[in-house]
Amino acid sequence: MRILWLKSDLLLPLDKGGKLRTWHLMRHLAQRHAITYLAFKNPGQPAADVDGILLQGNTPDLNPNDIVLIRVKIRSATQHVAADIVCANCRRR
Repeated sequence: MRILWLKSDLLLPLDKGGKLRTWHLMRHLAQRHAITYLAFKNPGQPAADVDGILLQGNTPDLNPNDIVLIRVKIRSATQHVAADIVCANCRRR
């Protein structure tokens, strides 16, 4: 199965329960499925966190509250991704 996993922020650092849960779930799913992971870095995100995730393309700084720009960026980044299922894992504000 091809999974497109959308997340509002990067998983790293693995410093909270939700991030750890997502990390381990994705790690186990990746053993049998192809996962495309798309997340936005927050302004001021440490370079080590960004470098710890395999990145393709650019990772623009976005205001998480600018939902229109986020929708445009997601459409642009996923227009060539074929997925059987989409998982949107967004934190609550």
